[in-house]
Amino acid sequence: EGFPALRFGPARVDRFSAAELTELFDAPRLARHYPTSSLQLEVLAQFHWLVIEEEVEVDSAPEARAMPFLFSDMRRDLGETVVHARRYPAIVETVLSFLLLAPWEEWSDMLEVNWRGFVIPWIHTVDEDLFVHPSRPPTPDALTIVEYATEVRDGVEVELERPETFRLKDGVINDLAAWDADAWDQFSAAIQGPLFETPVLHFLLQGYASSGMDEIMAHMTTIEAAVGHIEDQKPEKGAPHPGIRGSARVRTRVSGLLGDPAMGETYGRLFSLRSEYVHGRGGMEPVSTTTRVEARALARAVVVGLLERARKDGASRDAVLAALLDEGVVAAAVNSTGSPES
Repeated sequence: EGFPALRFGPARVDRFSAAELTELFDAPRLARHYPTSSLQLEVLAQFHWLVIEEEVEVDSAPEARAMPFLFSDMRRDLGETVVHARRYPAIVETVLSFLLLAPWEEWSDMLEVNWRGFVIPWIHTVDEDLFVHPSRPPTPDALTIVEYATEVRDGVEVELERPETFRLKDGVINDLAAWDADAWDQFSAAIQGPLFETPVLHFLLQGYASSGMDEIMAHMTTIEAAVGHIEDQKPEKGAPHPGIRGSARVRTRVSGLLGDPAMGETYGRLFSLRSEYVHGRGGMEPVSTTTRVEARALARAVVVGLLERARKDGASRDAVLAALLDEGVVAAAVNSTGSPES
């Protein structure tokens, strides 16, 4: 409620009237294919929508687009696992990653309920290709609608309903205005560079889509993907700072990237929690809301910091990680927090 309208790149966030949703969903076509289904547009019009438009080049014959299952290679391993498989279509993941750079964990007024400012209950794809069968229209069944009041009409008590909303702090609407076309252009350019060759955004999204300890693990993996290196466990001979190994190298780079050794120490505490969980140590206490949100905040800060670095530095990923290690060591020394090589 009160969520501002946003426009950037291929996307817009807004509320739409039933008439506008009729056009967006291509309701007449859906009615022809699914005559027994109802869009319930008046209900859907109460919600905010993320609308993304994408032009896709047609690369197959009409019959293959109409009945793709007939043209699939049945000799392939149908049970194979796709590494870093997408949860959403590629363009949707990119747009969501951009929105997740916002400090929702700072804006949320009820962190115990959810730090997220929005949820994606489902995605409906409208394909203008006439050879592609349209997807079944969505219904409000998966959306959360709550009763908020009752009133009497013609002597009958009527329940009034509205979508459930996440409470955000005052002023957030103004802050969200920064997620505009210019910010999108900078984000889009940065993620094409070498610093995002690793699946940083994949794990950022996984943290958004997960819950409990799985969420915390995804946040930690986001940081590892951002500033970790495959050789951290055993640095090459002659590598700088050979006394810093394993997670300590990631911790030091976090300090260097964010210019604050305290952020590196936060990573170290969260990594200890992660290790306790992974190695199945008994007697673990429930993880507090504060710790869970702290993991999200640190992961977001690291991704934002990496984006800023990508905009300023076109060096290779190895070169940037080496520089961050140096900067982290210097930051630790300047702040007299103890040598990270100890």
